[in-house]
Amino acid sequence: MSRNDDQRVADILDAANELASIAAVGNDTFASSPLHIRTSERLLKITGATSKAGTSARKANRYAPPDRGGQPEPIEMPVMRG
Repeated sequence: MSRNDDQRVADILDAANELASIAAVGNDTFASSPLHIRTSERLLKITGATSKAGTSARKANRYAPPDRGGQPEPIEMPVMRG
C-alpha cells in the first residue's frame, strides 16, 4: 500500500511534534539519556525516509517557485573575462 504525499507530510509533522516534546526536557536531561537520544535519531530517520519517498510529481516541483507553474526560473550565468 502506497501512501500519498499528504499522508507523508502528516507523518513528518507527527515526528516533528514528537521530537519537539523529547527536546523539551532540556539539554542536560536529553544529553544524559540514551533513550532520548536514540528516540530522536529514529524520528529523524523516519522524517528523512518519508521525505525521500514522495511522488515524482512532488519531487519535480520541489525547487520550483509556485508562481511559475512548477517551472524553475532560468538562471543567467555571468561571463568571466580575463
